[in-house]
Amino acid sequence: PPAMSQERILEDLRDAIDIMKEQKGHKVYDSIKTVSAAIFKLIDEKNDGLLNRPEFNRFCQMMAEQCSMFTSDAADFHSVDTDGDRSIDEKEFYAFMKASYRMIGRRKFLAELGMIGQVLQPPSENGEDIYRDLRCGQGCIIEETAHRGITLPQLRTLLQHMRQRCPVEGWTDIGEFSPFRGTSLASDALNLYHTVDWVIKPATRPRGCSYVEFVGQGPQIPKWFVSHFWGEPVADFITCLTQHAFDHMLPEDSPYWVCAYANNQWDLKSDLGISPETSSFRK
Repeated sequence: PPAMSQERILEDLRDAIDIMKEQKGHKVYDSIKTVSAAIFKLIDEKNDGLLNRPEFNRFCQMMAEQCSMFTSDAADFHSVDTDGDRSIDEKEFYAFMKASYRMIGRRKFLAELGMIGQVLQPPSENGEDIYRDLRCGQGCIIEETAHRGITLPQLRTLLQHMRQRCPVEGWTDIGEFSPFRGTSLASDALNLYHTVDWVIKPATRPRGCSYVEFVGQGPQIPKWFVSHFWGEPVADFITCLTQHAFDHMLPEDSPYWVCAYANNQWDLKSDLGISPETSSFRK
């Protein structure tokens, strides 16, 4: 579809994913149907309401590295084309998506839908991705929240990104409940609340994932758990971790578990669980 049309379809996809996160029981299949229809439109290159074998296979190959649902035997073109007419219609594609949901489970299905949204995201009007400096490749899916540690190089890249954008874009405190809402922000005074508002949530919005999954290439199992104050400057936080790594003679890429980067800010309920015993903090 044209870029603007594609953006609208992707917005429908993201809205359906958000609704699906709150649904239970058979109601979830209504959202899967909406999701299925949106993805179908995005990969229907000829806009004829049917997917031929090259269209379907190109999409599966594009998503194979990030999404297990497109690498299973069920993703074979002939298996999805249940009526054998050498094309896949929306009904057949929906059946495939329902089967994928049952096969890989709710949480992984939602994560993979987010990855699809990111991969199919069209470039911005000026062709630039303002977050391209934060990551290598398309990111990843890390099912276990406890395995989403963040490294010092990743934190330093984030800080550099904010130092470059903050003064140029004139960042202000946009926290909904912040007593300083509307005041100008200085680069080295940016705290974790500002970081979530200006970078973490906007960058991860298309996928609805954690920041570590956005920038990482696979599980980053932490060696240390970090408890800290969200109101401290990120620059000071990184200085403290740098000293800690030096004192303990840690490799440069040793991951630290830090809640804001490990937990999915779009779906905290799933990562935190229903009790402290099952939360990502304890694991």
